[in-house]
Formats: sequence, C-alpha cells, structure tokens
Amino acid sequence: MSHLMSLSGVKRTSLFAPHMSAFDPKRTCRLCYHLDLPASAGDWEDTMKTQYAVALAVAAGFGLGAIAVQGLHAQATPKAYIVSESEVLDAAVIASTRPLAASTAQAGGGRRLALPGAKIVAFVGEPPKRVGITEFESLEKAQAYRNSAAFKELQAQLDKARKTVRAYAVEGAAN
Repeated sequence: MSHLMSLSGVKRTSLFAPHMSAFDPKRTCRLCYHLDLPASAGDWEDTMKTQYAVALAVAAGFGLGAIAVQGLHAQATPKAYIVSESEVLDAAVIASTRPLAASTAQAGGGRRLALPGAKIVAFVGEPPKRVGITEFESLEKAQAYRNSAAFKELQAQLDKARKTVRAYAVEGAAN
C-alpha cells in the first residue's frame, strides 16, 4: 500500500493512489492533492488552468440558472385582459377621444388588442354592438389602470358619448 515517499524520506501511504509505484518529484498524482508533494511548473500550470476552467464553468452555470429562474418567474404571472362592451351615443365625441383613450391605456401599461368598432362575429347569441380588448401584464396592473385618475377622467368624457353595457377583466392562462 505504500507508494510515495516525502522529501524527508518518510514513507507515506495512501489508499487513493495505488497506481503510483514510486516517488517522482516532478510528477504528482492528480488524485493525491492532499499530499504535500512538489509539482513541476508544467503540472502547476495545468492545475491552475483546470481550476480556472472549473471556476468559469461554475460562474457561467450560475448566470444561466439565474436567467432561467427569471424567465420562469416571468412566465408564472398570467396576463390579464380588460373587455368592454358598449353602444355609441355620439360618434363625433368617440372619434375625438380615440387618441386620448389609446395614450391613456398605453400609459397605464396596456396594449390594445381589439379597438372598439372592430368586426364582431357571434357564435352563440347576439353579439355586442361594440367591443374593446386591452392586454395588461397582470390582473393587478389592469385593476390599477381602471382605478387610476387618468382613466376616471377619460371615463367621464366617454360616458357622454357611449353607453357601457359591460366591462370586466379576465385573467389569461399562465404561460
């Protein structure tokens, strides 16, 4: 079982490196880092290159893992959609407030998917006369938009030009 001798001449034994039969001061067993044997400059450089490569691989793995967790977290929050059904009372006021309505929704974090007045096809029952659909990052953001001062101001102007039949938010499926 003894296979190596230290510089002082004392025999060392190891169960981990029986493949090394004699002491060679220029060569160290890669499995025996626990022994304080000298290594040649070439072995030292190889060891350092390996350690740097392992450290770099660990850092890269950590970075990729962090990105993956962030992506999974973003997918966990389902989007929300505000659907509003209305009837036009004054088309001229509706047309004049359309740019304000679009900018208010965008400022509130919304993205308009179906503008009021788009073509509607009913599959069961009567279709609404007018539908608007706006997408938000979450149900909380949709609710915050509907409760904002900017929306309430817009709502006051639009109430004179349209009759809201129904307005509601729907949470989408998680990605």
